[in-house]
Amino acid sequence: MGATISNVFSLEALLSIPYDGRMLMLCKGLRMFGFGFLAVILVIYLEQIGFSTSETGLLFTLTLLGDAVISIFLTTHADKYGRKFCLFVGSFLSIFTSLVFISQTNFWILLIAAIVGVISPSGSEVGPFMAIEISSMAQVSEDRYRTKIMSWYNLVGCFSSASGALLCGFITNNLVQEHQFTLLNASKFSMCVYAIVQVFQSFFIYLLRSNIEVPTPPQEAASDKASASLSSAAASSSPSFLGLHKSKFIVLHLSLLFMIDSFAGSFVLQSMISNWFFVEYKTNPAVLGSIIFFCNLVAGVSALFAATLADHIGLVLTMVVTHLPSNVLLILVPLMPNELLSILMICARYCISQMDVPTRNAYVQGVVDPDERSAANGITNVSKLSVPTQLNAAFYLALILLY
Repeated sequence: MGATISNVFSLEALLSIPYDGRMLMLCKGLRMFGFGFLAVILVIYLEQIGFSTSETGLLFTLTLLGDAVISIFLTTHADKYGRKFCLFVGSFLSIFTSLVFISQTNFWILLIAAIVGVISPSGSEVGPFMAIEISSMAQVSEDRYRTKIMSWYNLVGCFSSASGALLCGFITNNLVQEHQFTLLNASKFSMCVYAIVQVFQSFFIYLLRSNIEVPTPPQEAASDKASASLSSAAASSSPSFLGLHKSKFIVLHLSLLFMIDSFAGSFVLQSMISNWFFVEYKTNPAVLGSIIFFCNLVAGVSALFAATLADHIGLVLTMVVTHLPSNVLLILVPLMPNELLSILMICARYCISQMDVPTRNAYVQGVVDPDERSAANGITNVSKLSVPTQLNAAFYLALILLY
């Protein structure tokens, strides 16, 4: 019984994570805690300093576009110039952006800082971090535990983001209600907390060792030096595109698949689901917050079961058999006759909707060479996060203009 529980929850894989893997997990947790914390207060803060809805929308759109460009640049150079260095650059940009947002109120200054820096307006992953962390995690962990470790990595992110959002709401409300802070001052205090979290993330990035870097090929025997130099010259002459060489076409294929999937998913963001429940059933905002918190936790835990399932049926089949039912459950949400059944459908959907994430990440690490992993992760992440969001915004704009 104990062995079964350990296998289902991947405890053996968790215990096998070495020092650098634990540091990467800690960086993931701190960052997602900060992003979840920020997502609750950012729009309120911008409203308090005088931004209109259209200005906030423009800021967020260009922020995501800038994050995508920075992510592509850093991830496609990380395996060549150093993963730790690129993580540190991304962290520095996060700190820089948060400090500008705290100290400035001019729209154009904040817009420039948001474009050239890194900040998450939605509470989800942005920037180069996840792509480089996943490739580094694959580097320092055993291949047999790769999918299970990716599951724990995803769980840490989900739990941290949900906890950050919950704590931010509590802190802001407590400052306003119990300590007579203005909403602006309470929001600025929360922004300062976010900046401090980013500083802590930089510290733990600094503690990473060279183990996370692309391994250098072992020294050849004296008799093999000539053939080794020839093969090295052939490899160096191989055409490279965005940090990829042998895996260009498979990464392009995966990117197109992920982009199509995420384009559809971007129509049903958490904020839109919450708004639908509020409009359709007048659901209490406190209940909505509890539902979102619960769904995020369930989504993270479900990833552990995905790893166990993948051990039996494979990575690709696990993605298929969990992804299709989750979309069917989503379709059923507005078709339910009452609020309770709709809530049950959305909760059931989240029980399996994220099970394809760790298997997808593990699959990408397995089909590319070690020195292509950061680039492959960066390209596929941008294709499934930033590009669909921009296409979705363009689609809505076209609908508004046509209407």
